[in-house]
Amino acid sequence: MLPNNLLNSWNSLAGFIMNTAQPAFAESGGAITAVSSIFKSPVATTKEEVEEEERRCMEGLGVSIDVRNELNKFMLKHMFAENTAGGNDEARLGMKSVKGTGWYACEDYEECVRNLAVVWEKRVKDGGKKLKVNVVLPEEDDMVGNKGMKYFETCWGEDRIGEGMDVKIVKLIGTDHDTTSSPTEGYLHEMFEELKSRPTVS
Repeated sequence: MLPNNLLNSWNSLAGFIMNTAQPAFAESGGAITAVSSIFKSPVATTKEEVEEEERRCMEGLGVSIDVRNELNKFMLKHMFAENTAGGNDEARLGMKSVKGTGWYACEDYEECVRNLAVVWEKRVKDGGKKLKVNVVLPEEDDMVGNKGMKYFETCWGEDRIGEGMDVKIVKLIGTDHDTTSSPTEGYLHEMFEELKSRPTVS
């Protein structure tokens, strides 16, 4: 367990890396490239891939890829220039290092899914409609790794969800932990299109 004094400075450490250490490395030429490439998403290489990425970027964000990249840099720089002390409390919550904190329904994720299965199976037997769940996973995720993604797939497996839920597991090729929810690379567009096609409830 990390000491509380270290957690008090977590945001300062992240800010130092983003706003001081990384720009300093960048000035030394290719030094930062080898490090930062570890965290980058796959880059489009063929002409067709580049054109498709540009099209999705314009469609999802209304700007070109170059503008999007510059805005991302600008946003990250100024995000860590602001007060980010809330990140320290988020780390405490994630580690459950404060007495009385917990993850509640997700304390045991497998149990959470099992409980949902019981509730929705009863609703369907009483004449209700099934709960539709889309589990969206990236191709790679440095946060949870392959074992973590396999865990989520197992939790939502056919043998766990009963008769009250329809579950679809989607793996987005070419995405990572950060880009899965991107309007240009992730599942948001498909999700909103699906919602648009559903009848409204009055």
